[in-house]
This record gives sequence, C-alpha cells and structure tokens, in this order.
Amino acid sequence: MNILVWNVQGLGNDWTFRILHDYVQQYIPPLVFLSETFSSKSHMECLRVKLGYTGILTWEREGRSGGLCLFWSDDINVQLLSGSKGHIDVMITSHDSTCWCFTGLYGNPDISLRTQFWSMLKRLGDSSSMPWLCGGDLNEILFCHEKQGGAERAHYLMSYFREAINHYGLADFGFRSPKFTWNRGKKACLIQERLDRMLGNTGWLDLFPNSLVHHLNLRGSDHHPLLVELLWANEFSNFGKIWKRGRFHFEEAWVDEVECSNIIKDNWNSNLTGNLDGVAEKLRLCTTDLEKWNLESFRRLKMQVREVKVAFDRIDKNLSSYNWKEHQHLEKALDALRYKEERYWKQRSKDMWLKCGDRNSKFFHQKASARKSKNSITGLLDNNEKWCEEEKDMAHIITSYFETLFSSSSPSSIDLNRVLDTIERKETPQLNDQLE
Repeated sequence: MNILVWNVQGLGNDWTFRILHDYVQQYIPPLVFLSETFSSKSHMECLRVKLGYTGILTWEREGRSGGLCLFWSDDINVQLLSGSKGHIDVMITSHDSTCWCFTGLYGNPDISLRTQFWSMLKRLGDSSSMPWLCGGDLNEILFCHEKQGGAERAHYLMSYFREAINHYGLADFGFRSPKFTWNRGKKACLIQERLDRMLGNTGWLDLFPNSLVHHLNLRGSDHHPLLVELLWANEFSNFGKIWKRGRFHFEEAWVDEVECSNIIKDNWNSNLTGNLDGVAEKLRLCTTDLEKWNLESFRRLKMQVREVKVAFDRIDKNLSSYNWKEHQHLEKALDALRYKEERYWKQRSKDMWLKCGDRNSKFFHQKASARKSKNSITGLLDNNEKWCEEEKDMAHIITSYFETLFSSSSPSSIDLNRVLDTIERKETPQLNDQLE
C-alpha cells in the first residue's frame, strides 16, 4: 500500500493536476493527502472524480491561501477524528481489519504561531494509543544540516520541533533521495530545506517495520511529493521495478492507419514461397515491420517523454545551484510533452475518453475490465455436454478438441473420391504443366 503526501501549492491549473494525475496513475496510492490546495470544496470534489477516488475530506482555503484535502479509494475505510486548517486526523481500517491513525499535517508558516502547531501535535498524540503515522509539510527542520543556502535557521525553532516529536516517541524513519524536499530561488541564491517528512510512533513502526519514504521528483511545486510505502515485516519494496517487455500484440488502434495496411500488403505480396515456411517468414517480417513502424510513429512521443524524464530524474536526485536552471527547463519540457500526449490521444479517441474522465477514471477501468471479461474463459462444455470450470478439465477439453481436429480418421479411398467428386475442378492442363 502506498500513501502520497504533497504540498501542491495550488490545484487551480491543469499543469499541477496533470502531474498529480501522473503520480496517482504510476503509484496507485489508496490514500492521498494534499496541502495548500488553494481550492474550494466543490473544485476538489471534481478532482476526486477525475482521479477515480471514492472518498474525500477537505478543509477549505482561507482567502487565497491554505486548503487541505484527503482522498481515499475503496481499498480502505476512513473515519474522521478531527480537523483544522493545519491538520486532518483520521482512523484507517483496511479490509483485513488492521486499524491505525493517520494525520496529514501542514505547519503554520507564521513563526509566531508555530508553538500552537506543536501543541496541537501533542494533543493529537494524547488522544489515541493506536499505531500512528503523521506527516506533510511541517515548515520546519530538525537540524542545521537539513538546510542549504540562505540564512541559518534559529536554534530555538528547531528545538521546539524536536521537543514535540520526542514527547510521544515519534520517529523519522528516513527517506530515499534527494536530500531536500523544498527548493526556492535562482541559481546564484538557491535555498534548499527538508521541510516535508513522515513520522511514526512505536506501534506504527512495529506494524509496518519495512516501510520506506521516497522523495519523488520536484515538479509543479516548490515541494517534493512524499511517497510512503507501507511494508509489513515480510514485504520488500517494488519501487522502481523494471518489467520485461511482453510478446507482440496487434494494436486495435492500428486498423484505421493506412501505413499499417500498406506494411501488411507489402510483406504478404513479397516473393517468398507459399509453403508453411514462407508463411511463417512473412508473419515474422510483418511483425518486425509493424513493431518498427509503431515505435517510430505511435510511440515517438512516449519515448520523448521517457527520455526527458530520465534526464529530469538524474538532475532531481542531485539538485544544486549549478543545475537548478536546467532542472526548471526540463520540468517545463516534461509538462509540455505530457500535455501534447494528452491532446494526441484525445484527437485519436473515437470515444472522446478525456471528456468522459481522465485516463485513471472509472470510465477507463470499466473499458479495460470489460475487455478482460470478454477475453476470459470461465468454463467449457465437454463432449458429454457437461460444464467444466476446473483449469485441468478445461485444459483436457481444449487439448482433446485440437487433437481430434488435426487427426485423420483414415477414411477409405471410396469415401475420399466421393467427396472430391463434388468439388469443381479449377485447374487447367496448361496450369498443371506450369506447376510441374
């Protein structure tokens, strides 16, 4: 199970939403906590539908700032415990009846009000003895080394933070690169700090001892999103796992393309022999040419996205004042390609999918589920008209069917001639001479 936590710094533009959509589609988090949404409740409800979540809790913005939101899927049950402009506190129950508390936090940016925030954190700890995970943009660092550039942080502010988390034994269970979660400024005076983090009490760390926090790419906001992998004692991370390429599939979208038809005709009309070996070679050449054409036309845009993203990831992991300008350039280039990709599929789609919902919405899941259901074999009738659903029984029925289909019944020459006599002769003596 994954949890996405992010200070989005406004969700009123398509750019930031597309980035959020990418993260949701890639990591499929059942729980998403967002701060500084700058959005109304009705707007966040629209985004919930587009992202495909079933539940939502919001704390609306005050004027043009603030705003908190919690999305969740039907994989978990969520019960609200308390909320304010600085937190949303809930109890999570999974389908296996495991219960724990989650608090999405947003530290007050006003230093004079920071002590009230730490007091609120202590009250939340007093209210429950359950396993507890909390975190978000706390607007504070624990130690001096968590800041680079700009003025030195006041020690009394960091000590208040340490006192608050030590009060209930909250532990920072680390992260995977990059080091800082907030970046602002220009190349000459770039300031970087670790303002965003996740904290857990002893009960939560005992429940999910192998859990990890990943600092995702810096895109669309000054803050890196945090991805929390909840891992049991016998679970290990699949983050960044690379899957091998599957077998060749003929794409339905190719059917309407003139180039596809030409490739098939050219290969099928080639001067190869008409026996089985020749047919197999034509199929192989046709497959190769179709894949090459698909790579050059349909996937060119996707490859560009991948290449820019690889370059962006490489810089994002080692962000500094030296590559800050390049980082901003790649961020804009990546978003432009994502927008172009979205428009590309909108133009190609006869169903106008993007009008019915984003690519991760229920509309698309229903389309995929319907296709999977249509292609699934749940049972077969055997020779005795008996319905079989066991895998071994269906395998036996299929094997027997094709063995019978491709086996000879050894008919007599009389029976063969009787059949052949009903077939009209098409060859001529001249044609026979050519074939010989």
